[in-house]
Amino acid sequence: MQIRVRKAASGRGSRKSVGGRSEAYSIGAGGRHGQPTQPGLPPGSRRPNVPQALTTEDVMKSTLIRSAAAPAFLATGHHPSPLGQLRSSWTANGLWGLNWQSPADRSEGEEAASCDQPPAAIGLELERLSGALAEYFADGDAAGLASLKIDDAGWTPFFSQVYRACRAIAPGETMLYSQLAAAAGRPAAVRAVGQAMARNRLLLVIPCHRVVSRQGLRGFSAPGGLKTKQWLLDLERRQPCRN
Repeated sequence: MQIRVRKAASGRGSRKSVGGRSEAYSIGAGGRHGQPTQPGLPPGSRRPNVPQALTTEDVMKSTLIRSAAAPAFLATGHHPSPLGQLRSSWTANGLWGLNWQSPADRSEGEEAASCDQPPAAIGLELERLSGALAEYFADGDAAGLASLKIDDAGWTPFFSQVYRACRAIAPGETMLYSQLAAAAGRPAAVRAVGQAMARNRLLLVIPCHRVVSRQGLRGFSAPGGLKTKQWLLDLERRQPCRN
């Protein structure tokens, strides 16, 4: 993602409506960028800095920042499941992505994966993931998925906290978005937690299907949507060793 910063021409100004009134903002010699000009203040004078409380919107904006650098994938794996084929993407730091594929993505991914032999260490991790997925879909045993090493590149500190707390939810159990926000250290950031769940690139490994709203299940980016989310929870609840 590229972020462009546009510079305004010196000396130009703009107006902003605040509470039904219009404030003038000066850019350049007339005053400080982003500071409203006030009658009776000399040019270049500054308003006192007043600390403001961090709002949920501020948290959301900060958590949506993504790394501009594209990951360097060393291997791509393809794993069968009752819900369709899963595709895994690997970097030198571990598992970067795990998602269900559409038929179009599948043929393209298989071609890319066949180009190079994965490094030995990643080949072992690919085998571990395939085994963990087989165990999971057999009887809901998620222990293998919970122990996989993942690459958290591109996540903000808050997203990392959210995903870490999400991985701690026991299989078959559920947690409210508000509870997950509290577990991540920001109880008011419920909407930001929803954004983190919607952008989860490691399905099943980061079990966003265990996060629900007070009204029940919410959207899930997998084949079948909410029906799949319920199916996964039911699968985990059949696990014989579940407490």
